[in-house]
Amino acid sequence: MTGNDARFEVIIVGAGPGGLAAGAQAARRGLSHVLLERGELAETIARYQKGKHVMDTPVNMPVREEVVLSFTASTREDILANWTRTTAEEGTQIRVGPGNEVLAIEGGLGDFRLTLKDGSRLSGERIVLAIGLQGNPRRFGVPGDDLPHVGYQLDDPSDHIDKRIIVVGTGDAGIENAVALSENNDVTILNRRQEFDRAKAGNRALVESRIKSGAIVHLTDSQVQRFEPGAAIVETPRGEVRLEADMVLGRLGALPPRKLLEEFGIKFPSEDRAAVPVISETYESNVPGIHLIGSLVGYPLIKQALNQGYEVIEHILGNTVVPADESILQEKFRGVPGSVSEVLARIQETLPLFHGLTRIQLREFLVDSSILKPEPGAVIFERNDFSDEFYSILDGTVEVLAPAADADSDLARAKKAAEGQRISLKAGDFFGEMSLVSGRRRTATIVAGPGCVLIQTPRMSMNKLLNSVADVKRVIDEGFMVRKLQTSLAPGKPVGELRELARAAVVESYKQGELLFEEGDVSTGLILIRRGSVTVSRRDAGREMILAYLPSGNVVGEMATLSSSALRSASVRANVATEAIRIPPDAIGAFLARHPDLEAHLAALQARRLVENAARASSGTSGDIANFLMSAGAGEATDMILIDESLCVGCDNCEKACAHTHDGVSRLDREAGPSFASIHIPTSCRHCENPKCMTECPPDALRRHPNGEVFIMDNCIGCGNCASNCPYGVIQMAQASPRNRRGVLARLLFGEEEPAELHDDSVAKKAVKCDLCQRVPGLEDSREKTACVLSCPTGAILRVNPKAYIDDMMRNR
Repeated sequence: MTGNDARFEVIIVGAGPGGLAAGAQAARRGLSHVLLERGELAETIARYQKGKHVMDTPVNMPVREEVVLSFTASTREDILANWTRTTAEEGTQIRVGPGNEVLAIEGGLGDFRLTLKDGSRLSGERIVLAIGLQGNPRRFGVPGDDLPHVGYQLDDPSDHIDKRIIVVGTGDAGIENAVALSENNDVTILNRRQEFDRAKAGNRALVESRIKSGAIVHLTDSQVQRFEPGAAIVETPRGEVRLEADMVLGRLGALPPRKLLEEFGIKFPSEDRAAVPVISETYESNVPGIHLIGSLVGYPLIKQALNQGYEVIEHILGNTVVPADESILQEKFRGVPGSVSEVLARIQETLPLFHGLTRIQLREFLVDSSILKPEPGAVIFERNDFSDEFYSILDGTVEVLAPAADADSDLARAKKAAEGQRISLKAGDFFGEMSLVSGRRRTATIVAGPGCVLIQTPRMSMNKLLNSVADVKRVIDEGFMVRKLQTSLAPGKPVGELRELARAAVVESYKQGELLFEEGDVSTGLILIRRGSVTVSRRDAGREMILAYLPSGNVVGEMATLSSSALRSASVRANVATEAIRIPPDAIGAFLARHPDLEAHLAALQARRLVENAARASSGTSGDIANFLMSAGAGEATDMILIDESLCVGCDNCEKACAHTHDGVSRLDREAGPSFASIHIPTSCRHCENPKCMTECPPDALRRHPNGEVFIMDNCIGCGNCASNCPYGVIQMAQASPRNRRGVLARLLFGEEEPAELHDDSVAKKAVKCDLCQRVPGLEDSREKTACVLSCPTGAILRVNPKAYIDDMMRNR
C-alpha cells in the first residue's frame, strides 16, 4: 500500500544509503513499509561529481554480509546502477518526488501520523529517519555569498574549462572537486588550517601530489572574508588579498535539519549548530518509535549507513544485533573487564569529554584509538618530547611532573612553592592537550600510577573530533587553560576555581604581524598563547626593541594586570597566525583577591621583569644582535648554526664534511643566509619547534625525535611538499650517492683524496636536510659535535639553542 491514509509497520524517510538498506531489509523481512524520498534515489551519491571514484573507507570497517545492497569501491555511476537494480529486485516500496516531503509527524509509538507535501497522510507503527544532510549545506555566511559565482554543489567538472576556480573546504568533497576541476582549470584551494586532517588518506595523498605538481594552489591559514563580483576577498597570514574567480565552490559540510527534527519532537544535547541528537544503541531517539540513522547521528560514511540500515530494522523486529565494528573493538578492549557495550558505557560515564558524543560517534572514535595498560612507574612521555598523541584516563591515575623551572615560563620560576610539584590525575581526566592544541613539545613528564588504563588517540583523529563536535573542543580548551594556570600561574590552587577562571575566558585570533596589544594600552586582561607565537617589544629612541619571543603555551599581560595604572608596559605582536585565550581583568582580579599570596609572587616577578626589560633595552650591541636573530626566525628554532665571520676563512670544510657524511650532498650552504655585525646565519635546518615541513608529507616520512631533531625517513617519495613548505629554504631535493661513511672525517682532516662523485640518473631525487648527524657513527649522541663543527679549523662555526644563546648573551653583555 502506498496511497493516501495507508498504514505501515515501518515508514522510512530518506532514500540515501541507510534508507535504501533499511527499505531492502524491511522488504526481505516481510514488513509492510514505505520508503519516502523527496529528491532522487541515493541523492547523496547522485550529487557526487560525474565519474567520481567512491572509496570504501574505512578499510578496517566491513559491510555486513547480511546487508542486501552491496558496496565496494567503484564509480558513482556503477554504484547507482547496482543499488537501483537491487532495490527493485528486493521489492522495496518507494515513493519518490517533491510531494513526498514530510511536513509533520504526529502521534506516537504504534500510531504515528505523517503529513506529506502533496497532502497525503500516512500511518505507521515506527519511523526511521535517514534523511541525510545534503539538503542543508553550510553557507559562507559572509557578505556577497549570494552572488552568482558562489555555489555549493558541483555536478560535472567537465562543464568547467579554462576558469579561475576557488574551492573552499578541505574535507573529502572539497578535495575531490578541486582535483577534478584542476584538470582543465586554474584551481586554488583554501584551507583555514595547514593540514587536510579531515580527509581520507587516499584523498590527502591525491591533493598533495596535485599541489606539488603545481596543478592546484594551496593557501593555508586562510578564510574568505567577503565576496565581490568576480572575486573573493581572503584573509591570509600575510594580510587580506583579492583573488579573481569565475567560480567559488564552497564545500563546507552540512548541518542537521535541526528545526525540522525539533518539530518532530527530537531533542538535541546542546545549542551548538553541529550537535547531533542522542540515540540509543537501537538507534531510537528520545521519541519512542522514531529511529535515526546515518548522517543525522554523526556518521556520514557509506559503509556505516548501510550497516545501520540493516541493523535498525532488525532492532525494530526485536532481534539482537552485533554491531559491525564489534570484533574490532573487542580486540582493542582485550584485557579491560566487561563486554564492548559495558566498556563503552563506562567510557562515556567516566570521561566527561565524551558525554556529548552519540554511541556511534564514540565507537568511530575508539576504532582509531588504542587502549594502553602501562605498568606503575612507566613513563608515558617526557617533558620536552615532541610526541602529540592525546590520552584519556579510564582507570587508575597518572602523575604529572611539572618542574618549577619551566624554560618557557618565567611565571613558574617565580613560584618557588611549585618546585618539584606533582599533580595527580585520576580516571575521567585527560592529558596531552597542551601539545595537541599548541603543536609544541611536551610541557611535563607523565608517569603511570597503579591500575592505569589509558585511551591513546592519534593527533589526526583527535583533530577530526575537535573539528566536528564543538562540545569536545570547549572541554579541551578549558582543560588546556586549567592545566596551564595550574602549572605556570597558580600551582596548588583549587581546580574548581581555576575552572571558573577558564570559563570566563574568550578565544581571540590574530593575523601575522597583528598587535595583541600595544605599549601604553589599557589592560584587557591576562593572555595565554593557545597557538602560534608572539614577540614582546618596547619602543626605545624611536625604534622597536625586541625583548622576548614567546611560543604557544606562554602567558603575557601579567604586568599590566598587577599594575595600579593597568597600562601595558610593552607591545605584543603575532609572529604567525596566532590564537590567544584572554581572561578579562575582573575575573583575574577577583581570583588574585582571593589568593593574596599569589599576588605577592606575581608582584615580585613584575619587579624582576621590569629590571630585565630595562637591561635588554639598554644592552647596545647585544640587544641589536638579539633583534637580528629574532627577526631571522631564531625564536622558532631549537637548533641553529651560527658562523663568526671574523674567524671564518672561507675554506668550506664545513660543507665538505657535511657532504662526506651524508652521501655526497651537503645539507649546509655556508655563504647563503643573513648577517649582522660578525654573526652569520648560514642556510641549514633549524629544527623548528613547530615545523611547517611536517604538515603535508603523504608517506609521513618526516619525523621528530624526542630530543627535537627533525629528520627524514627512508620512505620519502620525493614529492617536495616539505621543501615548498619550509619558510627558510633549508630542504633540497637531491640525488644521494652511496658512500662509505667510515673514516670520512679522517680523510677530510688529514688530506686524503676525496672520492669521485657518483651519479645515477635512474635514482629519483628525495628530500634531504640537516639531521644533526644523528645517523653518523660516532656523532649520533651529540648535538654540538656535528661534522661541520668538528671540521672548522678556526672554530668559527658553532651550533646553539637560540633562546639559550640570546639569554646568555644578554646576561653576559
